[in-house]
Amino acid sequence: MEKKKKSRVVITIIFVCLMLLIAGVLALAAVFYNLRFNQGPARLLAQPLPVEVVPARVTTIEETIGGSGEVLQHDTVNVTSRITSTADSVMVSIGDLVSQGKQIMKADSRVFEADLRAAEERLAAAKTSVEKTTQGLTAERELLKKGLASELEIQQAEIAWAQAKTAQGSSEAELVNAQLDLEFTVFKSPVNGIVLARFVNPSERIQVDQVLFQLGDLDQVYFLAQIPEEMVGYVKGTQHAEVIFPSFPGVKFAGTVEHIDPRTDPKTRTFTAYITIKNPDLKLKPGISGFARIKVEKVALAVLTTAVMNPVGENASVFVVDSDSRAVLVPVRTGLVAGNQTEIVAGLQEGQPVITVGSLYLKNHDKVRVNPQ
Repeated sequence: MEKKKKSRVVITIIFVCLMLLIAGVLALAAVFYNLRFNQGPARLLAQPLPVEVVPARVTTIEETIGGSGEVLQHDTVNVTSRITSTADSVMVSIGDLVSQGKQIMKADSRVFEADLRAAEERLAAAKTSVEKTTQGLTAERELLKKGLASELEIQQAEIAWAQAKTAQGSSEAELVNAQLDLEFTVFKSPVNGIVLARFVNPSERIQVDQVLFQLGDLDQVYFLAQIPEEMVGYVKGTQHAEVIFPSFPGVKFAGTVEHIDPRTDPKTRTFTAYITIKNPDLKLKPGISGFARIKVEKVALAVLTTAVMNPVGENASVFVVDSDSRAVLVPVRTGLVAGNQTEIVAGLQEGQPVITVGSLYLKNHDKVRVNPQ
C-alpha cells in the first residue's frame, strides 16, 4: 500500500511539473507573440515596435466618379420667319416630338402665289424683249456690213440689248425670291427633336425675322452630371461615361465627356460635366434625371490607403522605415483615392518602405521591426 501511495504521489508531481512546464512554454510564447505583433508590450520592454510595410509603387489607379444630373438638348434651334404674313395653322405644341422635315406651321400663301405669277409673267416678257433686241442687233450688224447702218445705230441696238438682258436678270431674281417666299409659307422642322417653345398661334400676324419656335435637337443629347468639386482635376474631355435613368430601368446609355464647366456651384459644391449621349430613337428628353459614372484611370505613385495619416485636409503624412529601422514621419501630398490605393503627388519616391500596419500608435523615430505580411 505504501508503495502504491508513493507511486501516485510521484505521478502527481510529474503531472504538475509537466503542466507547469506547458504553462511556462505558453506564457513564453504569448510574451514572444506580444513582443512580435503587439506594440504595447514591445514599448514597455523597450523593444522594436512590430510593423508591416509595403513599398510605394507606380501603378494604375482606377476609380469611378459618379454624379447625378439631368438631360439637356445638345443644340437649340430657333425657327424664324422669312416673310410677313398670317399664321393659317400651327401643327405642334410645346413638348411635341418632331422629325426633320415635318411641317409645323402653315402661313397664308395667297399674296405670295399672286407675286409668283406676276414674277413669272415679268420674266416671260423680259425674255421676249431679249429675243427682240437680239434680233434687232443682228439685223443692224448685217446692215452695217452693207453700208446701210451707222455706228451710232449699232451702239443704240447694243444698249437696248444690254438693257433687256439686265431686265431679264432682275426678273429671274424676282422669280427666285417669289418662289422662296411661297416655299417659306410652309414651316418645317430642321431637326429631329422636341418643341421647347412656341411663340405663335393660329391667325396671328408674323413678321420677318420673328422667332416662331424654339426646337431642341435630340439626335444626341447632353447629360449634365454634377461632380464633386474635389474631382475637378480628374474629369477630362473624351473620357467614357455610363449613364442610367430610373425612367429606363436596366438600360445603360454610353456617353463621352465633351467638356466641363469648372465653375463650382456654391450651394452644392459641384461642377458640371457635359456628357454627350447618342439618342437616335429620341428616348431621352430634356429634364429626365439620371446618374452618370465616369471611369478614371491614372498611372501614378501610390500607397495603401491605410498607410496615410490625416488623409483629410492638408496635413497628410505616412511613416516610412529608414536605413536604421526607425519610423520616420514624412508629410505627403495626396491625389486620387481609389479603393485601397491613394495617389502620392509629392513627398515619396518609388520603392520607399511605407508602414501600412502599426502606424496608429507610432511616434516619430521609434525603433521598429518589420514583420512579414
